[in-house]
Amino acid sequence: MLLAGPESITEITMNTCLQLLMCLLLFQAASPPRAPRVLHWDWHKSRYLSYSSSRVKDANMPHSDRAALAKAIQAHMGPPDLYDTDMASADQARQAALNAEIKMIRLKPDEKDPRDVVATVRGFCTADGNCPLWFFRKTSHGYRLLIFSIGQSFNIQKTTTNGFKDLVVNMHSSATDEWLKFYRYARDHYRRVACYDADWAPLKNGVVLHLKEPRITSSPCN
Repeated sequence: MLLAGPESITEITMNTCLQLLMCLLLFQAASPPRAPRVLHWDWHKSRYLSYSSSRVKDANMPHSDRAALAKAIQAHMGPPDLYDTDMASADQARQAALNAEIKMIRLKPDEKDPRDVVATVRGFCTADGNCPLWFFRKTSHGYRLLIFSIGQSFNIQKTTTNGFKDLVVNMHSSATDEWLKFYRYARDHYRRVACYDADWAPLKNGVVLHLKEPRITSSPCN
């Protein structure tokens, strides 16, 4: 029976530690981002896409970028709908993508120029003002979808996950209530990790309170 010398024992120990470190890193990379214990949401700084926003066809960007962005939006709008008079053909869908309202944003703080854009197509909005929101990132191969959500506005949070700013998309529920969806970046796109209810008129002992700042509580995401 051969006994390992000091050098062999040291080598075995180092290899074991490296293997454990690699397993830990892989586990962390595979683990989904966690939700914050307390959500800090400044509703005063919510960002909206409106009729006064820039449109793809008139955006201040090279023609090739406008074409690539319109193509990406159209691809995620889904096929033409024969029952929708405004989206019944591929040409109508293409025109809707070119007329999509957009806003340039910066989701990665260390980049000098914004490479990200949020877009909506007004024809898909509901009567209470909730609209589809596509968040894209410019790449060498066009625009890649980071997240699709539905809401009235969005907030870029101060916190960062994996190099990208966290996002909150708020969905209008009633005149005094908003449903907040919290997203964090992981593995090439944003993931919804938590939901909250923002209530300006909660009940307390049977009495309706009228708050200047909403009471934010955790809420199911389904």
